Amino acid sequence: MTKLSLEELRERHGKIVFSGLDSVLKDGVFEVRFHYRLEPDIEFNPTLRFPGVDGKRFRGLDPALIRAWLVRIGMVELLSYWKAACPPEIVVGAGHLAPEELPFWKKLLANGMGEFFYTNGIDGWREDFVRFTVEAKPEPRAIDAEPKAERCLTPVGGGKDSVVTIELLKEACLDQSLFMLNGSAAALRTARVSGIAETIDAERRLDPKLIELNDAGYLNGHTPFSALLAFISTFAAYLHGYRYVALSNEWSANEANIIFRGHAVNHQYSKSYEFEKDFRGYLSTALSTAVEYFSALRPLHELQIARIFSGHEEYFPAFASCNRMIRSGRWCGRCPKCLFAAIMLAAFLPTDRIRAIFGKDILDDESLLPILKELTGLSELKSLDCVGTRDESKAALRLAIDRRGGANLPALLAYAAENIVADDAAARTLAGRILAGYEDASFLPRTADETLKKEIHA
Repeated sequence: MTKLSLEELRERHGKIVFSGLDSVLKDGVFEVRFHYRLEPDIEFNPTLRFPGVDGKRFRGLDPALIRAWLVRIGMVELLSYWKAACPPEIVVGAGHLAPEELPFWKKLLANGMGEFFYTNGIDGWREDFVRFTVEAKPEPRAIDAEPKAERCLTPVGGGKDSVVTIELLKEACLDQSLFMLNGSAAALRTARVSGIAETIDAERRLDPKLIELNDAGYLNGHTPFSALLAFISTFAAYLHGYRYVALSNEWSANEANIIFRGHAVNHQYSKSYEFEKDFRGYLSTALSTAVEYFSALRPLHELQIARIFSGHEEYFPAFASCNRMIRSGRWCGRCPKCLFAAIMLAAFLPTDRIRAIFGKDILDDESLLPILKELTGLSELKSLDCVGTRDESKAALRLAIDRRGGANLPALLAYAAENIVADDAAARTLAGRILAGYEDASFLPRTADETLKKEIHA
């Protein structure tokens, strides 16, 4: 396959048009089909389905607001198709966006596509790189302000973070149901262990023509999936009458992976506090003041989450968060996500537990040394995956080394002891500071905030 150049693609495809969407409720399934055209002649029609929708409640909702919400879901979905050729113009014809909304979308494209720009060597931050044209006319509609039941919709991906959120909200006595978007095997196992009976699902299907374009040399790369999850999960909360949507994004997600062309590139931008704050503001001014979106773990670092998770052994056989093996819900044992998770848990669990979870002692795999360097700041790039900060990786390594008595260490811990955390006193101080910390910038409801503080200071 010959990869096509950016210049050739932008010359061939001058714009992508979000031309419309269709939706229908049939037999309790609400299905949406989005329509995009990569001009001149490539059509995309991805779908989104919401099973289990109550018809009586649905008929009482505002059709204009439903469509407006779907248009904004479609705006995030559009990025997966825009990236194939990066056309210089995005035309919005499916629904109206007010001028004051456009800065949100421009910022999401600039920061949410940062990793895509980096991996493809693109200066996507140029002022003239892409422009938005809104062709749809304004339509009168109200913003949702109807009070919702004090219930929480908790998105579950199957990793340790969502487990900690589930258990935190149980302790805070917040009534919750689990939400799954294309629920993975690990998410389904986690739901069973949680004992929470009610699950609300959504099913997203990409247009297969996108894969065909990738095979033909069109561009590919990371998109801000968590931004899509934000719009879809809050829409699900609106459909089903939930007040809260509780994500499991932590403070560690704020750290950039690399600086490229003067811009911070963050694989987890749409999990960051900055995005959470922006999205909450956008939600309340454009769609709903009655649905509240927050991250239950925002005050914490990954190291603290791992400590809490290590006390929930019932989830050990169920959880997994390896992106390479997401369909099977297992760990590949070779990627940055697997190694990072193993480092975090090794700070609190014995070797036999680590081996039982991952199927091997990952920390004894010397082939992962380049990834270890990426995770701990020995290389310019921090691994492009959902991993924590460089400091907490170093702190966890020190704790793992101490747990094993500093002797007969597996290969990666031995390397770390000599080259990464040789100043053991400083590393222990760092670990203590991280474990005792609590970031105040968050949007947690009071009961959840109090419960989380008790957990940290216990």
